[in-house]
Amino acid sequence: MSYLTVEELEMEIGELLQKYRIEQGKTQKSWAGNVISPSFYSKVEKGLNRISAEDLLKLLEANHIPLGEFFSHLEGEAGQRKKWEKNLRARLMQAYYHGNQADFQQLSKEVQASSFPDKEEQLLIIEGWMETIKDNQEANEVLRQKIKDKIFNIDVFDKKRLMLYCNFMDFYDLESNRYLSRQIVEKYRQTTDVDIQVALLAIIDNLLTDFAEKREVNGTEYFIEAGKQIPTRPELFFYKNSLLFFENLLAYQAEPSADKMKYCRLAVQNYQLLGMAEYGQEVQKFLDEHM
Repeated sequence: MSYLTVEELEMEIGELLQKYRIEQGKTQKSWAGNVISPSFYSKVEKGLNRISAEDLLKLLEANHIPLGEFFSHLEGEAGQRKKWEKNLRARLMQAYYHGNQADFQQLSKEVQASSFPDKEEQLLIIEGWMETIKDNQEANEVLRQKIKDKIFNIDVFDKKRLMLYCNFMDFYDLESNRYLSRQIVEKYRQTTDVDIQVALLAIIDNLLTDFAEKREVNGTEYFIEAGKQIPTRPELFFYKNSLLFFENLLAYQAEPSADKMKYCRLAVQNYQLLGMAEYGQEVQKFLDEHM
C-alpha cells in the first residue's frame, strides 16, 4: 500500500477545493468567506499553505459540500494521481538511461492527452529531460531558464522542488551546484524519508560527476561522507553503487592506485550484473575518459 506524503496531501486537498469552487462559479474570496482569508486560501489551492482540519470542515459546510463526497473524491483522485506519477517517473528514468528521444515524445503525447491539473508542469519536465540527453546540439537556454525559474520560484523547499533540482543539475555550473547541494544536504541529511534519501544520493552522485569531469578533488569529502552516512537499503543500492564509483575515481585522480581502480571497475560490473548493461557501458566510457 502506498501513502501520500504531507506535501502531496496538501496539494490534493487544494486542487480538489479548487475544482469544487470552479464548478460553483465562485471567486476565491467568496469561497473562503469568513472561514479564512482569501490570501491564505489562495495558497491552500496551490498546496503551499496547510489548512487545519477544523477550517477545512467549516469551508466544506459553508459551501454545501458533503463531507463524505469530498473525502471519497480526495482518496480516489489522490491514489489515481500518485499511481500515474509513479509510472511516469519510472518511464522517464527508463527513457533517460536509454537516451531515447522517441520514448520522451510518446510520454509527452500521453501527458498532453491526460486530464491531470498540472500537466503543463509535467510537459515542461519532459522537455527538460529531453534537453539533458541532446548530443552536441546547441543548448535551449530559454527552456533551461524556465526550468530554473520553476525550481526556485517554489516558496517551500519541499520534496517536489528537491526532485526537480536533482533532475536538472546539468543546467547549473559547478559552483552553483556545490552551494545548492550543500544547503540541501545540511537540511535533509538526518531524514528517514526514503524518497528524500534517494534524491540526496542522486544529487551527491550528480555533483561528484561534475567534480570528476573537472578533476577537482577538493571539496568532495563533505559530500562523499554525507552520502556514506545514509543507511544502505535495497531502494538505494543503485545510488550507493554510484557513490562507490565516484569516491574511488576521485581518489584515483588524486593519487592513482590499483585498489581504487579495482573498486571503480567493481561498481561498473555491478551495473552490468543487475541488468543495466547500457548504463554500465556509459559509466565504463566515463571511467576510461577520466581515470
